[in-house]
Amino acid sequence: PAENKRLLVDEGAIIPLVDILRPLAAGGEGEKKGKDDGKSGKEKDKKSAAAPKLDSNTRKVAEFAMGTLRNISVSGDLQKRVMDAAIVPLIVSITEKYARESRLVEQCASTIRNLGVDDDLAGELIQKYKVVPILVMLLRIHTNLSLKDGGKGKEGAESTRVLEQVAGALRNLSMSSQYREALVGEGVLPPLIELLNHSDAKVSEQAGIALRNLSEGVED
Repeated sequence: PAENKRLLVDEGAIIPLVDILRPLAAGGEGEKKGKDDGKSGKEKDKKSAAAPKLDSNTRKVAEFAMGTLRNISVSGDLQKRVMDAAIVPLIVSITEKYARESRLVEQCASTIRNLGVDDDLAGELIQKYKVVPILVMLLRIHTNLSLKDGGKGKEGAESTRVLEQVAGALRNLSMSSQYREALVGEGVLPPLIELLNHSDAKVSEQAGIALRNLSEGVED
């Protein structure tokens, strides 16, 4: 309920939740080495593919913390307080380092999706915090992963949920005409177009709505 979210915030929950995530953004804590899948064509994609993976305990705690912040960010009257807690730079850093940690980056992308509903916050996300390149990176990585085993295996299913949230975030960020040119300039069109043929209807729907928004241009 919305009242529970407000009580969490009023009781000071945001800062301890952010503090849980801060060591992950810095890197090194709770890590185990991952493998390079060799599929990325971009420098950030290469970094993330070879990035360390989290151990199970660290992963669970991080997912719970990020999931709580995601839930709080649903409430429009609490979104500014989430932004003011400097969560977005942590999301960008965590996503860059642990892009293959599907359940964690799903929560990160969903938080951006929630915050992006507000026009002013969308502007900060795009212009100040530079979230779009990170979202594009996630689309590239998880489009490939979601096709594993025909999308029916665990990894494929988790990556499909990431894609839904990332495409939804781009949908929300593209609602305001003043940011569409910047989004296109960051290369969102090719990965969104690729998602139109995705087997998951929710993914293709979010991608389609984002493309519809972007097709309206900056003067409509």
